[in-house]
Amino acid sequence: MEQRVPQASPLLKLDRVTMRFGGLTAVNTLELAVFPGQIFSLIGPNGAGKTTAFNVMTGVYTPTEGVVAFKGKPISGHKPWEIAKLGMARTFQNIRLFGGASVWENVAIAGALRTHASYVDFVGLADRRNDLARNLPYGQQRRLEIARALATKPDLLLLDEPAAGMNPQETEDLMALIHRIRDRGVTVVLIEHDMGLVMRISDRIACMNFGSKIADGTPAEIQANAAVVQAYLGEGD
Repeated sequence: MEQRVPQASPLLKLDRVTMRFGGLTAVNTLELAVFPGQIFSLIGPNGAGKTTAFNVMTGVYTPTEGVVAFKGKPISGHKPWEIAKLGMARTFQNIRLFGGASVWENVAIAGALRTHASYVDFVGLADRRNDLARNLPYGQQRRLEIARALATKPDLLLLDEPAAGMNPQETEDLMALIHRIRDRGVTVVLIEHDMGLVMRISDRIACMNFGSKIADGTPAEIQANAAVVQAYLGEGD
């Protein structure tokens, strides 16, 4: 995979971000830097703190300590809608479509009511635009959720387990879609458990375990990292 040379300033930066819930530290002094044009993956075993980190990035939670910066400006404490207006959009691990609304209406709600080059067409749902969202197959619901996020015209798109529940063909289609999104100038950060997809699509990968980052590097570096292998396979395997 061709490696993209990072620009001087990261689009998204987490500086020693910590998130505590009472006595539980879900994210511990996390540092990340995502540069424009990257496909950046955040991996780790279940319970590693990945989705909590996403929630901190997008304003669902205000970090207990540390700073989240987007486009060089601190956004910690901003509301999710304020962060979305700045150019950051996300999908969720559990699909959150308006099931009783059509495909087209789900996207129009996010502000993409256009007569040409619609996001519905972009994600390959042109022939289903009038169908109710709840009647779509699972993989198409995932793509519709991505279309709705893209409708906010983000500079940064965060995808929380976009390949979860997909069959191999749907996963291949998703990978092609993510590449097309990046080629349109949108930086992508994803949480994903499908390591085949992660290793094939990512420019850079960070691995978390027990709330802390244990590795950060290229796909080849992550595959060769003993701490990552141990986190996934366990001591002695």
